[in-house]
Amino acid sequence: MSTIESNIQNILISAAINKGTVSYKTIYSLFDNNTPQNAVWDTFEMACRNIATPQNAIYGALLRKQGAPFPESGFFELFKNTRQDLYYSITGAYGTMSNNLSIPYKSAILQHELAVVHQHACNI
Repeated sequence: MSTIESNIQNILISAAINKGTVSYKTIYSLFDNNTPQNAVWDTFEMACRNIATPQNAIYGALLRKQGAPFPESGFFELFKNTRQDLYYSITGAYGTMSNNLSIPYKSAILQHELAVVHQHACNI
């Protein structure tokens, strides 16, 4: 495991235990300025998977852009792909496009997953 992966893991676990969030800027600050975006997110996803599989806890739920109440659409897509039954029970017929969810659906999904992540982090 790389030092950056380890740092990301520590940041995410600390945020989860403290019921906080992590800014995208914090993640990007761990990398050189010329690091390709896909390399940043591949490393981030690997760090998350080193903490827990997405089926157990999606640590990307902790990510926020400054002033934004929700993570980017990638979180909702991963939730849809790993918790399909729950995703559709929350969103119903309106949830087929995870990149176009209404605020109440995003909020319900995020609150569910944050509870999962917080509980998981407390048991590490």
